[in-house]
Amino acid sequence: MAASSNGNNDVLYPMQHSLSKSDLFKLKGGLTLFLMGLAVPILLLLEMRYIVAGGYISPHVTQWPAIAATVVLILTGVFTMAGSRSAKSGNQKGILSNYNWALLFGLVAIILIGIPAFNGTLDPVSHYGETFIPTMGTIDVYLFFTWIGLLATRSRVKRLGSKIENYWGVYATNIVVWFMFVCWVVTFLQLYYL
Repeated sequence: MAASSNGNNDVLYPMQHSLSKSDLFKLKGGLTLFLMGLAVPILLLLEMRYIVAGGYISPHVTQWPAIAATVVLILTGVFTMAGSRSAKSGNQKGILSNYNWALLFGLVAIILIGIPAFNGTLDPVSHYGETFIPTMGTIDVYLFFTWIGLLATRSRVKRLGSKIENYWGVYATNIVVWFMFVCWVVTFLQLYYL
C-alpha cells in the first residue's frame, strides 16, 4: 500500500485525511494525465471520420436526442458545480442533494446519447455509420463510467459523514463531468455539423 506524504497509509478512504499541498498537486497532476488519456481515443475516432467518410453527414441521423443530451449534460455539470460549492462550505447535505440531481440528469444524458447511436436508422456498414456508431458508443461508455464516479463520490460522502477532512473527490468528479461535457460538445458538433 502506498503512503501519502502526510504519513497516512489509508488510501482506501482518502477523504478522511487532510491533504498537504504536495498531495493535492499530485492528485491534480494525476487527474490531468487521466483526462488527457481519455481524450486520445475520442480524438482518434473523430479524425477517423474524416478519413473514412469525409465531410458527409447522413440525413438519417436524429438530432433531437443529441441536442437534449447537451442541455441535460449542462444541468448535470451545474449540479456537480453546486456540489463543489457545498463542499467548500462543508455542507454535506448540499453535496448529497446536488449529486442526486446530477445522477438523475447524467443517467438521462446516457440514454439520450444512446438513442441516435443505437436506434437503427443508420447503416452500420456505411462510411458514416462506421464512424458515427463507435464514436457515440465510446462517449456513452465514458459517460456511464463518469456516472459511476458520481455515484461513488455521493456514496462516499454519505457514508463518511462528519469524518471527511477533504473534498478532493467532489472537486475531481466535477472536473471530470465538465471534461465529458466538452468531449460531448466537440463530438456532437463534429458528427452533426462539420
